[in-house]
Amino acid sequence: TARLPLLVALIQGSRDVHIDMDFEQGIERMRHYSELTRQARHDYRKLDLVIWPETMFMLPKVVLSPGAKVPPHEEELVEDFRREFPKAVRQAAQMLNEKDAPGADVPTLFYFCTSTFDYGPDRRRSYNSALLVNENGEIVSRYDKMHAVMFGEYVPFAGWFPWVYDIIPIEGMTEGDQPAVATVKEMNFSPNICFESTVPHLIRSQVLEFEKQGIPVDVLVNLTNDGWFYGSSILDLHLKCGVFRAIENRRPLVIAANTGISANIEGSGRIIDRGPKRDPQVLVVTVQPDGRTPLYHTLGDWPAMGCSGASLLLMSAGLILSRRIGIPDRKPGIVPPLVHESERNEPSH
Repeated sequence: TARLPLLVALIQGSRDVHIDMDFEQGIERMRHYSELTRQARHDYRKLDLVIWPETMFMLPKVVLSPGAKVPPHEEELVEDFRREFPKAVRQAAQMLNEKDAPGADVPTLFYFCTSTFDYGPDRRRSYNSALLVNENGEIVSRYDKMHAVMFGEYVPFAGWFPWVYDIIPIEGMTEGDQPAVATVKEMNFSPNICFESTVPHLIRSQVLEFEKQGIPVDVLVNLTNDGWFYGSSILDLHLKCGVFRAIENRRPLVIAANTGISANIEGSGRIIDRGPKRDPQVLVVTVQPDGRTPLYHTLGDWPAMGCSGASLLLMSAGLILSRRIGIPDRKPGIVPPLVHESERNEPSH
């Protein structure tokens, strides 16, 4: 039986990103997104899901693993985060599920990205996490970004030389080790964060991983903060990558992007709705499973590798044949004369 479509609000704010942004600016960014969310909740009835872009929820989630050691200078801050983060999550859930709000009989779930600080016995690990919160303010799904951006989220070989992170303005991010699904009314969303949507084999492997477990992935969702690019053509490029991921997997893809370009893309690659660049806008979209099985899931990247191999073979064959039949090498830019020198000196009749 066909499942009913879901009504999803993609909250696109417009806040450029600065590497030296302080905590107060982060809180202001949260207020900006909260206002857009309240407006969406007021204007649209029966929202099933509200999605914020990457890192727009400023407060981090803190996890204390067994044997955790918190540095003395971080203890007070850790306690503040452990107290304030659950409170802020519950407040967001309450705002989306007010009893006197339109469509209050429909539970509205909240999907957002934030940092997860996991303190262990040896060190603190930082993850970029997508969290799904139910109507009671409980986290029911967590996905840790699996493909970090070089120099933006990690420095090569810094694991061997940890002091590198003491002299640069970024903190190394730990990559997640498994995909996750976020289930909303029996519809499974497969999340990816930021530029993960530019990595085709990653998205394919995540979808196939759940298919092996008998869990169908119905919708792809990209949570991204493109405020780093100040409205440049990178935003258009990122959107086009999303179109390709939708086609390759025959899954609808929704994008929640800070500063744009948020979008709702069909499994055929058609962009149904899209937001502007560097302007706030709430996109309320309808998503429904596609149901098709893509050829890319069966063949993977073998056709591309076959074409690359064939190109190398043809190039090698051309070089070998040119040597065997004695085709002379010519220097670039030198064109042989059309008339032989001896013919040029013959008198005309």
